[in-house]
Formats: sequence, structure tokens, C-alpha cells
Amino acid sequence: AMPLQMMKYVEHILPFINHLQETVSPITKKLRNAVTINKYCSYLRAIFNFAIKHGYIQESPMKFWTKQKEQPRRFQLTLEDLGKILAVADKHVRLAVELCYQLGVRPGASELFALKWSDVDFEKGQITVFGRKTNKIRVIPIKPAFLEYLGKEQAQSQCEYIISYKGKPVTRINKAFQRAC
Repeated sequence: AMPLQMMKYVEHILPFINHLQETVSPITKKLRNAVTINKYCSYLRAIFNFAIKHGYIQESPMKFWTKQKEQPRRFQLTLEDLGKILAVADKHVRLAVELCYQLGVRPGASELFALKWSDVDFEKGQITVFGRKTNKIRVIPIKPAFLEYLGKEQAQSQCEYIISYKGKPVTRINKAFQRAC
């Protein structure tokens, strides 16, 4: 154990990073990738920032650290794959995917899960979306066939939110989507 005040980037942090890069993960049995190393270093930086905030140290040795370049994740989903997933997915997952595709809304709490039936103007064939990230209101036209589909969904809905499950608003679909996959 070493006091935080004595830790130096070149003497202590850099050897730790090098050790991470050169050792095999006990879980994957492979060398650790840049994503994992960046995650560990981010944790370290958070610890040092906490120490600075609470007056334990004056400056962080992690100030010299820069993230390693991460390889983009290779993930290709074909329309056929998506069709297979949606064929077995829960109804709320299918609706969420369809809304993202048809309307171009951001997935997640900022737009998709915040949509309410009151945001849909069935007469004008449009939906009003408030983008929390941009703090702007967008009015998005809805294709007639999709508007009809939404009308049927609203008739069966037991919730004010468009994406709901068992009458309650949904805030995440990760597990349901993974089950479908």
C-alpha cells in the first residue's frame, strides 16, 4: 500500500497500465483490450479526482493519462436477423424498434420512452417529440400505415406512455431485447 500523495504517473501508473496490457484476463483467457484498460484507468482517475475534491491530494497523477484508441465494435445486423428477433420479441420491444425506425427518435429515456399517446396527433398525422439533449421540440410526420398501427396500439394500451409493459411505462428494454436475440 502506498499513500496517494506519493503516487507518480511514470513510476506507478504507467507500469500498472503496461501490466494490464501484457497480462491475460482470467475470465476471457485473452490479453486485455483497450476498452478494458480504458475502463480501469477511468476508475483510477475517478478515485484521484475524489481525493482531490476531498483535499487528500493536490493534483492527480492521472492528468497525464490519455485514453487508448479503441477498435470500433464489429456488429452487423441484417434485416433478416432483425426480422427473426422481432418475430419472437415481446410486443413492447417490437413497438420500440418500430418507433425508432419509423420516426427516427433517439432510443432510451431521452425520447423513445418519454413518448406519450398525447404527443400523437392522429388527425394531423404527426407526433411531437421533445429532445432532452437538444432542448428542442420536433414535429415528425407519421406515415398513414404506421399511424393506423399506432391507433390500434393505443386502443389496447393501458398506459399514457406509448412504450409500456403490463400497463406500466418502460424505461429500458435491454433484457427483453436480449431474450429475443
